[in-house]
Amino acid sequence: MLESCSTEQVTAYKNKSGAQLWGENCIRCHNTPSPAAYNDTDWSTIGLHMRVRANLSKEQSEKIFDFIKSAN
Repeated sequence: MLESCSTEQVTAYKNKSGAQLWGENCIRCHNTPSPAAYNDTDWSTIGLHMRVRANLSKEQSEKIFDFIKSAN
């Protein structure tokens, strides 16, 4: 996916926080539930599913779900 991106675009993605990535990738398609709605195990399962659906890299997905779990 990132093969066609410039170095600046790749660096910009890598420098984004989980909160920023969550705002840009999750809420654009639907309202996300409260982090407290699920436990960490459930969020891990949701993370695997949404990583594929949202075409996220492993690093992006980990940042997003670390952010969600920290708010849980």
